[in-house]
Order: sequence, then structure tokens, then C-alpha cells
Amino acid sequence: MLGLCYSFALYALLFTMREYIRVLCTSEFYEVWILSDAEHHFYNLFFAFVSVIFGQSLCFTIWFERSHPFLTNRKNNRVSIVHEQRFFNWSFLGWFAKVAFLYGLFFGLTFRGSYAVIMLYSEYDYLFILIVIVLFLEAWTSLLRTFKRRAYKWMIGSALLITILSIVLASVDIVDSKEVNKQLLKNNLKHKYQFELPVSKSFDGITKKSLVSFLFLVKAKAPSDFLPVLLGRTSEIEPVVLGEYVNYSLNQLPEYDKTKMIFQLCIDKDMEMKYVKQLKEELMELGIAKIAYGVYPASMDYGRSSGMDYTMGARIHVPIPGLPTTSDIIQLAEQRNQLVQIRKSGPGTWLIQGVPVARAQIQERLKTLLDNQAQTLILIQSNDTDRFQEYIYIQDQLRQAIKAVRNDYALSRYGLSYNELSYEEEKDVQDRFALRIADAEN
Repeated sequence: MLGLCYSFALYALLFTMREYIRVLCTSEFYEVWILSDAEHHFYNLFFAFVSVIFGQSLCFTIWFERSHPFLTNRKNNRVSIVHEQRFFNWSFLGWFAKVAFLYGLFFGLTFRGSYAVIMLYSEYDYLFILIVIVLFLEAWTSLLRTFKRRAYKWMIGSALLITILSIVLASVDIVDSKEVNKQLLKNNLKHKYQFELPVSKSFDGITKKSLVSFLFLVKAKAPSDFLPVLLGRTSEIEPVVLGEYVNYSLNQLPEYDKTKMIFQLCIDKDMEMKYVKQLKEELMELGIAKIAYGVYPASMDYGRSSGMDYTMGARIHVPIPGLPTTSDIIQLAEQRNQLVQIRKSGPGTWLIQGVPVARAQIQERLKTLLDNQAQTLILIQSNDTDRFQEYIYIQDQLRQAIKAVRNDYALSRYGLSYNELSYEEEKDVQDRFALRIADAEN
């Protein structure tokens, strides 16, 4: 009975630790580590086997601490069994505590979203099975050495009993995991709204989150509601009025940092461009120039759960009295033959300088144009019905083309890649290829 109570207590501890780590992994945007039913049951079964094996070990310790008639001539062996069982218990628990601490620290605090990359259940399930087998055999090592062949019968019976008890124990949920998920998902954007960030190979990380204010442009999941919803992050992520939210965000910063504020636009990849344009126009009227688009890094599997950490920088041209407007700049670039125009013409096809280009050839075509026109204004013309993902795709192709042109020039002039240049050399390359990207005005 004592062994069963010990097993249940240890199982409850391991189960609770797992749920605590899941809660710890929840990001500031309420992105949650959700276990499938198969994962949930697998981990329960693993915890149950470990717990019952240690419950058996406790029974061995208590049993052999006492004097028994059939062990009167084997006092040394009895003491050895007790000591080895105690060492087995404490050494494993010490190792497991260290692993659990590092696991929680790594997954919960320093590498958010990594559970989507390191798939323990689907990729490393055999390790958990091996741990159970090794623990079971280790618990019987000293008994096999003492009782020889007789112990094998007991060990087989023990294996059957442990398996039955573990299956029964694994069916017990100490904490209602589904209720935990429900509570954590209350403010999750993907759970409440239609929201998926666009994919991009070109991206930057956020260097200082205190200077970033997040705006989310999403749609309700209800099919009858087609209008987008604008959300901001105050104490929670909630619907906001843009002007009020901009003032709120700026007022959170000291005066000397207000000009450094960046508004990160996290927009659903299927959002129509007319709503994106409308949002940017409203930001322009409020005098906001520095923006960034939230993107999902194509090279990172876990980025989809931590996409708000990756951006594609951009600017809004805010009109200033006495300075050229966007229209003036475009007209001047056109007169100097320094204008490259890009516009979507149909599914999978874009017009670059009026010439149809297939989606797969866009980057190479742009690189050829930019090689021949070092001082270029690149104008992107998007239709109101275009999806935001397509807009980000073109931005991504442009940035990759610009990077390739600058890298080729750096190699030919300095014998180094663009990323290896000094500050002065990098500035020289940027001056040589002073490329700017702008959106066409409606």
C-alpha cells in the first residue's frame, strides 16, 4: 500500500510539473504549447511507469531492511540491496530534477516556441521507452545478483504487474489539461480570430521591444463578418481605436524615445490589401513613419509560434510642408529613368516594367534590372483585392535581389561578402546601390 501511495504521489508531481512547464512556455501573446491526445497519453504513461517502478523500489527497500528467515545467512547481500535501491532512487531523482529544470529554463524562458522544433514525442519517443526499460532493469540488478535464477520469475511477474498498474494510473488526470488549454487560449489570437502571419525569407529580429508597439489586423472567424478587426496590446490584446492607441503607445515612452517608436503591423496573410492601405494611410495622417511588418521566418519551424519576434522593416512617407511628396519623388525618378514598377497582372504572374514575369523568375529579373540601375526607386503597385501574403512575397523578393546585388559588388570590390564589410565599406556599397522601395499611391 505504501508503494502504491508513493507511486501515485510521484505521478501527481510529474504530471503537475508537465502542466507547469506548458504554462511557463506561454508567450506574452498567449501562444500555448498544446499537446495532442496521443502526446498527452504517452507522457502520462511514461510518468506512470517511472512512478510505479520507483514505488516498487521503495517496497524493496522497506522489505529488505527487515530481517527475514530466508535472508539470515545473507545479511551483507540484504544491506547491499537496500543501499543500491536507495542510491538508484536518489541518483535518478537528482538527474531528473536537473533535466526538468534545464528543460523548463530552455523551453519556457529562453527559446520560446522551441517545442515546435524539438518534437520529443514524434522524434524521440524511443528515448522515453529506453528510460523505462533501463530503470526497470536497474531496480532488479542487485536482486538478480543475489537470488540468481529465482529472481527472473519474480522479475517477469513484476513487469506484468507494473504494466497493468501503469496503464491504470496513466488514465488518471491530476489536472484537467483541456481546461488549462481553454484558460490559456482565451486571449490567443489564432484561437479567437483568423490570423496567420505571412512567410518571408527576409526578416530582422526585434532589438528593443520597449520601442515597439504592436498592431494586429485580423478577421473574425465567423464567416458572416468580413470586416477586419484592429487590435492593440495594452494590458491585454484587445480592439482599439487607432488614434487613441497611438497616443497611448507614445505616452508610455520618455520624450527622447518617442521618435524611435516603431509600430509593428501583424497582419493576417489573407487580408485584402485595401484594408492594409487604409491602415497605413491612417498612420500617415497621425504622423507615424516608422513601421515594420510581422512575418514568419521561412527558415524557422518554431517561428510560426513566435512570429511577433521577426519583422520586415518599412517606412511610411509622411508629407512635410516644403519637402517633395511621394508623387514628386516618383515623377522625378521616372524622368531620370530610375523607376522600376512592379504590379500583379494575374495568378502567379507579375508585370515588371510592363513585362510579364513568372513568380519563380521575379528575383532574377529584379537582380538584372538593379545591376544596370544602381540608383533606383522601386514602386510596388498592389490591387485592393490582392492578399497581404503576395505583397510580402514581392517585398521579400526585392530584398533578396538587393542583397544579392550588393553582395556581388562587395565581392568584386573588396573580396568580402556584404556581411563581412566594415562600416565604411558597407556605406560605400549602400551609396553605390541606393535602392528605395515605395508603394504606389491610389
